[in-house]
Amino acid sequence: MRILSLIFLIAICLSTKAQEVQQIKIINTDNTFINGKIHPDYWRLIGNVIFEHNKTTMKCDSAYHYSKTNKIIAFDNIRINKGDSIILTGKRLNYDANISYATISGNVNFKTKSNTLKTKEINFNIEEDLVYFKNYGEIIDNEKKIISKKGYYQIKKQIYTFEESVIVEAKDYTINTENMKYNSLNEENILNGPSKILIDNKIIYCEKGIFNSKKKIAFLSKKTKIEDKKRLIFADSIFYDKKNKYAQAFYNVKIIDTINNFNVFGENAEMYEKENKIVISEKPILCLIFDKDSLFSRGDKLININNEKERVIQLFHNVKFFKSDLSGICDSIVYSSKDSLISMFHQPFIWMDDYQISSDSIKLLFYNKKIDKIYLKSNPLIVSKIDSLDYNQIKGKKMIGFLEKNKLNKINVLSNGESIYHLREDEKKIGLNYIQSTNLTLYFKNSKINNVTYKEIPNSITTPYKDISDKQRFLNDFFWNNKNRPKNLLEIIGS
Repeated sequence: MRILSLIFLIAICLSTKAQEVQQIKIINTDNTFINGKIHPDYWRLIGNVIFEHNKTTMKCDSAYHYSKTNKIIAFDNIRINKGDSIILTGKRLNYDANISYATISGNVNFKTKSNTLKTKEINFNIEEDLVYFKNYGEIIDNEKKIISKKGYYQIKKQIYTFEESVIVEAKDYTINTENMKYNSLNEENILNGPSKILIDNKIIYCEKGIFNSKKKIAFLSKKTKIEDKKRLIFADSIFYDKKNKYAQAFYNVKIIDTINNFNVFGENAEMYEKENKIVISEKPILCLIFDKDSLFSRGDKLININNEKERVIQLFHNVKFFKSDLSGICDSIVYSSKDSLISMFHQPFIWMDDYQISSDSIKLLFYNKKIDKIYLKSNPLIVSKIDSLDYNQIKGKKMIGFLEKNKLNKINVLSNGESIYHLREDEKKIGLNYIQSTNLTLYFKNSKINNVTYKEIPNSITTPYKDISDKQRFLNDFFWNNKNRPKNLLEIIGS
């Protein structure tokens, strides 16, 4: 009894469904040919053929109407209209009214209010308002062209989905990707998979992103990269605004200057193209590449300004830097590519080998990617620790240090020179030598003071070690700051 009831219900459903299927309605034809004996399953319609189904009008030059199966095969000058916004043309049409499904082939044009799709063949699901193409399609939309191997269009949402070999060509940009959704209402290109945007002489790469082709704004994520002739920019995500020539990169930012041999890292970078300026406001790190070695520095904020003549990098507040043979601290640092000069301000300290060097400001001059000279302007002091009690010290009004192979070779003390040097014999402390001279030059060998010369006869006092007072041990303004000395690279890049 249950089986019979089930069969009865199925029969009712099928009958109801059959009743719901609309028959194709012939609106017009110039001529009708019927041969019931030879072709009893169709009518031949010729001339200005118009038929209607599911609120959709279809026109053609000729057609076969299969009334029993509710299908049409149409030829030449195919034109399908749905509402006032959809026009579909081609050379051949196969239409199954039972499922409201049309296949149009031969120079197919699918026109909406905003764009036109050209392809060899289209499948049109009229019931679901879906259009498919599988053998390359080309869309003309608002002065740009979109090409892909296959795709589909959601008519109600006005969204295209393109798959395989997707190319967007416009006057001022190009997009290459493998999968893209395109919203024709707001002109948004939603990228999914490896994608390249060529714009403003830049190559923008991402594996996920949104590019608004009307506003020329991009939101990019996953393996993002911007490349031009001057630099490479990597980040977890990037915002790009063509109109305002502005970009912002977020998290794991890396900027590689391909011209001036430096890299910049950080967590938030803003790029102002009009001003040729980059600002990193979160955890900035600067890497200057010199002679198979790199100087890493960090601070609270970094500004990079570029022009045709030079590139200037400014690093502000709580600056630390480290190189295999050089480390230091200061409040701010400025690097100029034009002069190959690093300038340090506000209580700078640098350490080279066993020497602590300080001054009101310090300048490092590079030549052939090596430190060539050190300029110490105003209140310079050089200190070398002997042990927990004693220090060798050099002071003056100004100093210039000369280096060879990144090692101190000599130092010129200019005006008001003073020095404290502890005398030894067989590693035994024998005394303290205090020298005062207008100008003096110190020569170094194996990172140790080897010789001292004077332009004038110096004022020299030697005190036996046992007679040295606490006051004699230190020059005025003596300060040993070794606790703040960066000891390794991890202190710069590790936190």
